[in-house]
Amino acid sequence: LSFDTPGTYSYYCAPHRGAGMVGKITVQ
Repeated sequence: LSFDTPGTYSYYCAPHRGAGMVGKITVQ
Protein backbone atom coordinates (compact mmCIF):
# COMPACT_ATOMS: atom_id res chain seq x y z
CA LEU A 1 0.00 0.00 0.00
CA SER A 2 1.55 3.26 -1.08
CA PHE A 3 0.49 6.86 -1.39
CA ASP A 4 2.27 9.05 -3.93
CA THR A 5 0.06 12.11 -3.62
CA PRO A 6 0.57 14.39 -0.61
CA GLY A 7 -2.46 14.69 1.62
CA THR A 8 -4.32 13.03 4.44
CA TYR A 9 -6.03 9.69 3.96
CA SER A 10 -8.52 8.29 6.44
CA TYR A 11 -9.17 4.58 6.61
CA TYR A 12 -10.95 2.05 8.78
CA CYS A 13 -11.01 -1.67 9.34
CA ALA A 14 -14.41 -2.59 7.90
CA PRO A 15 -15.20 -5.57 10.21
CA HIS A 16 -14.19 -3.58 13.27
CA ARG A 17 -15.36 -0.11 12.32
CA GLY A 18 -17.95 -0.21 15.09
CA ALA A 19 -15.16 -0.89 17.59
CA GLY A 20 -13.47 2.35 16.63
CA MET A 21 -10.61 0.88 14.64
CA VAL A 22 -9.93 3.86 12.44
CA GLY A 23 -6.73 5.61 11.46
CA LYS A 24 -5.25 8.34 9.38
CA ILE A 25 -2.23 8.48 7.11
CA THR A 26 -0.56 11.79 6.34
CA VAL A 27 1.66 12.00 3.26
CA GLN A 28 3.96 14.97 2.87
